[in-house]
Parts: sequence; structure tokens; C-alpha cells
Amino acid sequence: SFADGFNIDIEYAASDPDDIAALTALAKRAADAMHAVNPHAHVTFDVPSEGLVQEGCGQQYGRNYDFKGLADALDFLVVMDYDSDDAHAAVGANQHFLPRTTPVYIY
Repeated sequence: SFADGFNIDIEYAASDPDDIAALTALAKRAADAMHAVNPHAHVTFDVPSEGLVQEGCGQQYGRNYDFKGLADALDFLVVMDYDSDDAHAAVGANQHFLPRTTPVYIY
């Protein structure tokens, strides 16, 4: 096999403990299967950024994943932390070139 690995990107809310445990078990099973074929492969999982600090990691998106369990099962967690022009007037790397109509509060 010429597979170098794969990335799991589940962008779906998970708050039920059974769903969270099943997602972690799926990720571990997938990583174990990939590593059985290619022990040098990387299996990664996309996770939300911290988001709103007061809500906690991933919670603003309803993704209450078992981050520790995922980190233990996989090679890397890929933090999806985009800079963008968002509804909160933040400016980042993906900012469009048109003039802003609202004040900037994050740089």
C-alpha cells in the first residue's frame, strides 16, 4: 500500500456520551487499521479551535469530543483555527480586500 495516512474531519455536534465514545472508538479503530497496514502512516483528526474562551474548547460548536481520547488514539489533532472576516469584525489572514464597514476589534 502507498497510503501515507488519512485525516478524519467530522464537523458534527456531539454531546451525547455514547456518541462521543463511539466517535473516539471509531477514530482509534481507523488508526489501528491504518497503522497495521503502514506503521509509519499518520492518522489525524480535525478539531475545533478553542472558540469563545468563556465556553471552552469546541463547545461553541457543540463538539464536546473526548479530546484526550482522540489525542491518545491518533497521531495528531489538527486544530481548525481559521483567520477570517467573521460576524464579530475580526480581521485575519483571509480578510477580503474591500473596506470594512464595522470597527475592528481583533488584529
